[in-house]
Amino acid sequence: MELGYRIRNAVLSVVCVLIAGTLGYHLIEKWDFMDSLYMTVITLTTVGYGEVHPLVRAESRIFTMVLILGGMGVIFYALGTLARGLVEGELREIIGRKKVEKAIHSLSAHCIVCGFGRIGRSIAQELSKAKVIFVVIEKDPEALHELEELGYLGLSGDATSEEVLKEAGVAKAKALISVASTDADNLYITLTAKSLNPNIQVIARAAEAAAERKLAWAGADRVVSPYRMSGQRMANLLLRPTVVEFIESSLSDPSVELIMEEVHLPAKGDFVGQDILSSGLRKDYGLIVVAIKRKGGGLVVNPAAGETLQPEDVLIALGKREEFARLSQRIAPAKRPYA
Repeated sequence: MELGYRIRNAVLSVVCVLIAGTLGYHLIEKWDFMDSLYMTVITLTTVGYGEVHPLVRAESRIFTMVLILGGMGVIFYALGTLARGLVEGELREIIGRKKVEKAIHSLSAHCIVCGFGRIGRSIAQELSKAKVIFVVIEKDPEALHELEELGYLGLSGDATSEEVLKEAGVAKAKALISVASTDADNLYITLTAKSLNPNIQVIARAAEAAAERKLAWAGADRVVSPYRMSGQRMANLLLRPTVVEFIESSLSDPSVELIMEEVHLPAKGDFVGQDILSSGLRKDYGLIVVAIKRKGGGLVVNPAAGETLQPEDVLIALGKREEFARLSQRIAPAKRPYA
């Protein structure tokens, strides 16, 4: 039986004893309900205030003895259940926290999500679908409970705290997404994360335009303004709805066969030094390369078939989901930035 049910049953047992005692005195001694309830309470608690009315009937005295013996047993049972519930709850919390700490300690090259509000929930959902290992830092108990129910790794604490970021494994993490409630918190999280791990990729949320510049100065690799992006998306839905629908479905809809994906080439190995045509990306995998991001940051849009693939290029391509999966097995050493 669940602990909650045991506690509920214990409380109901005490209530039933009080009702039974009140009705017993009312029916036997013909007292009013308030006097009957009062007599029941002082009998069960043994406070010794004295009887409300003299117990002149033998039936009343027998009933009182039964009430004391039975009622005290129920009360002791209820108190024991409540005490055990408190102890079990604390132990469960401690054990659960230790398990989470152990799991986080074993992580490396993972992603840290700071904040589990509306945006944080959406981020966690997408990362989970992509099978990215991540841990969420959140201080709200209700949000932490939701994290646990969803099966996500959640760490209780303030993400602006250096110690909490260390507990989340920031030194070994590959990426951090900061979606705290205020720009000031996101700025502080970015500064702290970069000071603890200069190589970590930081994506931060900014509500104000001024905060975007400050977050970039603080070291954020990407700064996202949800309001600006929402405005752009709504305008594009009006101006070019089919394009928006195609891009969004190719990025996030698992039922769509044709998707847009990144292919990260290794520093050396397959495809490096070959042109797009001879690489077989189109012939063997059915992929259409629509752009190439060079290691230095340059972007080649709509590359020609003779474009040479360079070390650590990131190819933006269209193709079938299963073909991307097959290709990833061939170039497995080239990981995503967050993986």
